[in-house]
Amino acid sequence: MRSFDQVAPALNAIGMASANEDPLDKEALGRELEIEPQGMEMLFDELERVGLAWFEFGEDGKVVFPHLTTAGSQYLVRTATCTGPGAAA
Repeated sequence: MRSFDQVAPALNAIGMASANEDPLDKEALGRELEIEPQGMEMLFDELERVGLAWFEFGEDGKVVFPHLTTAGSQYLVRTATCTGPGAAA
């Protein structure tokens, strides 16, 4: 699994798009996160494999609707709490 610093921005974007029922352009997200297209494919596959998110893809390969799972939300909250300001070293 990638580090929290690598996964959190993607999960945040997925969660926002999911909450608003907006499509998420994985290429645009990749540019924002400075991840190559192949790396984004790998990241999305990894997030699905570990149950943090799942995706419905359109014919053009762009994400139609990303879905942040309950586990994905809990990962963001719990990991940020454990690694954020004031966390035990």
